[in-house]
Amino acid sequence: MYIPSDMTDPGYKVTCGLPGDGGNPTFGNIYSYTIRARETGGLSSANYGTVKCPADIVKVNIPLIKK
Repeated sequence: MYIPSDMTDPGYKVTCGLPGDGGNPTFGNIYSYTIRARETGGLSSANYGTVKCPADIVKVNIPLIKK
């Protein structure tokens, strides 16, 4: 099954999470997906996959300004 990238442009936004959020200590969240298609003749097809996100710890540094 081929799906051109412009059909899903600009893609999907997901939360990657902290290390271990998906059960694997070296990655963040893990997402499963299913793509289903049906042709006009009635035949159907499905494709399955899993995506592992890189873990991300966001740190925001606020400058200290003395008056």
